[in-house]
Amino acid sequence: MTFSDVQYKPFHNQLSKPEFRDMMKRLVAMAMGNWQQQILGTDVNLSMFEQIVVQDGSSFAVHDSLSDVFKGRFTTISPAAVEIHVSWDMLSSQPHAVSVSADSKAEYDYLPPAASLGNKLFLADRGYFKLSYLRDIHASGGFYTVRAKTTSNPLVAAAYTAKGKRLKRFKSVSLKKVKAHIRRSEVVDMDVENPHGYRMIASWPKDKNEPTYWVTNLPRSEYPANSIIKLYGLRWQIELLFKEWKSYCNLRKFNTRKASMMEGLI
Repeated sequence: MTFSDVQYKPFHNQLSKPEFRDMMKRLVAMAMGNWQQQILGTDVNLSMFEQIVVQDGSSFAVHDSLSDVFKGRFTTISPAAVEIHVSWDMLSSQPHAVSVSADSKAEYDYLPPAASLGNKLFLADRGYFKLSYLRDIHASGGFYTVRAKTTSNPLVAAAYTAKGKRLKRFKSVSLKKVKAHIRRSEVVDMDVENPHGYRMIASWPKDKNEPTYWVTNLPRSEYPANSIIKLYGLRWQIELLFKEWKSYCNLRKFNTRKASMMEGLI
C-alpha cells in the first residue's frame, strides 16, 4: 500500500513483547462484545433462560521448549501443549469468555462461577461432570444439562419411560445394578437421590456397548427426557466453533519459543 520496503526483524521485536498478548486479548474481547448473531429457533423451549452457556475446551501441541510454561498432558508424545477454554453463549451465538492454559491444568478451574449462572442453562460434556459444581449451580437458581460419566453409580429412587410411565424395575437401587435392565434404544428418565434431587437420563444406542447418561435439574413436566437429549445437542455448536478456528483460521501449533507471542497468536 505504501510501496515501502519493510524489514521482518522490527515486527518480530514487537510481537515478542508481552504487550502483544495483552493487546490481542483486548481486541478479541472487543470483537466478542460487538459481533453478535441470533440463533435459529428450536422446538425446545428456551424462553425461561436468560442465557445458555456451553463450556468446552480444545488442545494442541506447541513448541517443545515451552514445556515449563505450557506443560502437556501426554509428555511422551508432546511435552508442551495448550488448552483453549471457551464459554459459548448460545443465544447470541458467540463466545463470551476465552482462556488459554497449559494442557495439564484442570478444566474445572476455567468453568464460569456457579453463582453467575442464576436463571441460565449450563451445557457441558462429561469432562466437566462434577457434582459439587452442579449442586452450586442449582443453589444459585441456575439450570444444567451435562453428560455424566459412565462410572457414575448413584442411587435410583424412581424411573420413568420417555412418555412418563413409571418403571417398577428401577426403585431404590444403585445404577450399576439396574444398568443391565436398560433396554436397547430405550430412554429411561430416573430420579436420583441427592441433596438437590437431580434427574439422570439414560439411553442405550444400538451401536454402543453401554448406555449414555445425562444429568439435569430441569423439571420433567416442562422438559421430558427426549427434550433433554435434544437440548444437549445444542452443545455441538461449540464443536463447530473449534472446527472453524482450526480448519479455517489456521489455529494449530505455532513455531515460536516465546510464550507470550504464542498466546497472542492464539
